[in-house]
Amino acid sequence: AIQGQLEVVGAQRVVVTGLLLGIFNGSFHFSSPGDVATLYVHDGARVQPMHSHGGNYPATGLPALREANGTLYDLLEWPLVHLDQSIWTLRFPAFVAGALAVPAVYWAGTRLVGRPAALLGALLLAVNPLAVAYSQLARPYVFALFLGVVSYGCLARAFDDGRWWVGYVLAIVLTGYS
Repeated sequence: AIQGQLEVVGAQRVVVTGLLLGIFNGSFHFSSPGDVATLYVHDGARVQPMHSHGGNYPATGLPALREANGTLYDLLEWPLVHLDQSIWTLRFPAFVAGALAVPAVYWAGTRLVGRPAALLGALLLAVNPLAVAYSQLARPYVFALFLGVVSYGCLARAFDDGRWWVGYVLAIVLTGYS
């Protein structure tokens, strides 16, 4: 029982570490072209472009500032942008998905590889510079990470309990829309 409590405390510390790295990393002060593009897509009439490539992207023919995020990210971002157009608001959905990915790795890992390895995996994700950086962009990359991990966890549980197939299919569909 004590070892189980220590693992829970360890998992909580890993999640808090990941959150603190995401909040205090310092890159929330800068607007990336992706942040501006996301704001432009949601509220183009009121946004003055800060960065422009000019013209259209050759591969898609879309205007340079109208980079499309996935449908899921757009649905989560749209109401937030109409409340506030700060960098924090733009990046908030990605931050939440990145923060949720850490306990999701632990949750999926406990079923797939056991608790000690799951805790190590969650810790490694929490301190991974690339994962922290992607959690600070107004882009849907970490949604694919989070939902992919959730789908693996659901799949591992679905073979023992058929109700998890619904979670697996939902996670896969949402990953496609991210």
